Amino acid sequence: MFTAVSRSIVAFCFAAVLLAGCIPIPLVLPVEPQPSAPAVPPQQTDREAKIQNAMSAAPPAIAENATVIDWPSEAHSEPALLHQGSNQWTCMPDWPATPGNDPMCFDPIWAAWMNAFMMGAEPEVTALGVMYMLVGGSDASNTDPFATQPPEGEEWLTWPPHIMLLRPDGFDTDEFTTDYTSGKPWIMWEGTPYEHLMIPVVAGGEATDPVAPTDSVEAKLRNILGAAPQSIAEGAMIMDWPASQGSEMAMLREGSNDWLCVPDWPATPDNDPMCFDPTWTAWMGAFMSGAAPEVSTLGVSYMLSGGEYADASDPFAAEPPAGKEWVRPPAHVMLIAPGGFDTAQFTTDPTTGNPWIVWEGTPYEFLIVPVE
Repeated sequence: MFTAVSRSIVAFCFAAVLLAGCIPIPLVLPVEPQPSAPAVPPQQTDREAKIQNAMSAAPPAIAENATVIDWPSEAHSEPALLHQGSNQWTCMPDWPATPGNDPMCFDPIWAAWMNAFMMGAEPEVTALGVMYMLVGGSDASNTDPFATQPPEGEEWLTWPPHIMLLRPDGFDTDEFTTDYTSGKPWIMWEGTPYEHLMIPVVAGGEATDPVAPTDSVEAKLRNILGAAPQSIAEGAMIMDWPASQGSEMAMLREGSNDWLCVPDWPATPDNDPMCFDPTWTAWMGAFMSGAAPEVSTLGVSYMLSGGEYADASDPFAAEPPAGKEWVRPPAHVMLIAPGGFDTAQFTTDPTTGNPWIVWEGTPYEFLIVPVE
C-alpha cells in the first residue's frame, strides 16, 4: 500500500476533502528511481492518463466525482491538482516508489491517517475509514510500515484488488489473520500504529444465473464461487436454504475454514449468493430467528455477485413498498460493527454509489461497501 522512502512535507489544499482547508500533507518520493520502479510509468506521463489511472482505483460513482491529486515531481514541491472533485473522496495515480500499479481513492479518515503516516506520527483514527485499491498494489513488507525495499532475497508483495479499513480500536488477531497468503481479510502492519485491514475483492468465479431450490449441488457450488474470493468460497462450509418453511438448512458441503456460504436466496428475484465470517454467521442466526444480534467485533461478508433488498429501511420487508423496485446494489462487501454506523459519515441512500447504511436505526443495520 505505502512504502516510506525519503519524506518531504508539502502543503496542499484539499478544499472540501479535509475540513475545507489547507493542511500539511507530506508526500513520499523515491530517493533514486529503480529500474523495476520507474518514477513515472510510460503510460502515466500526461495529465489525463494520470487522472484516468487514479480513477481506476474506485467504483465510478466515487471516482468520477473525487478530487484527483498527483505525487510531487521532486522533493519540496507541491502535488499538482489534476481534477477538482465534488465529493469527499480523494484519488491519486500510481505511486512511483513501488514497482506495481497502485492508484488509490480514500475517504477523509484515511486522508488524515496518510498525513500522520507520512510524517511518522501516530494517526488518530476517530471512525471507520474506507480506502479503495481496485487495481491492486504492491508493498515491500506486510509487517514493517517503513520498509523501503523487500528483505534481501525476497520479492515485492503484490496485492490483488482490495479495499482497506481503519478502525479506532484497530483489529483483533483472534478475529483476523495476519497471513496475507490466506486469501482472507488480513491485518497489515499488525501491532503498529499503522495497522489496517486488507479485504481482497476478486470473486472466485463468474457470477451465474439465479439457482432454483431444485438445482443440483454442483450448480449451487458454482453459484457460490461468484460470491467471495476463491480461497474463502472453496474452503467454506456450504449450507442451503430450507426447502420449506420451518425446516432446517441443508448441509451441502463441510468446510475447512471458518466461513459459511449460502447460494442464491430463493426469496429474491435475482442472484444473491453470500459468504459470511463467524461474526456475520452469528448475526444471520439472530436475524433469521427475529432476535437482535449481539455484535462484539467487526464482521465481514461478501456478495460479489451483487444482491437485492426489498426495502433499504425495513429488515423484514418481503416485497418492495407499493410503487417501488427492489434495491439492487452491485458487487459489494458488507460490514457489521459494534455500535453500528454513523449517518454523519455514511449515507443511507443506496443510489449514491458510496458506502451506505442498510436498515439504519434497527438492530440489523450494516454497511454496504460497493466494489464496482
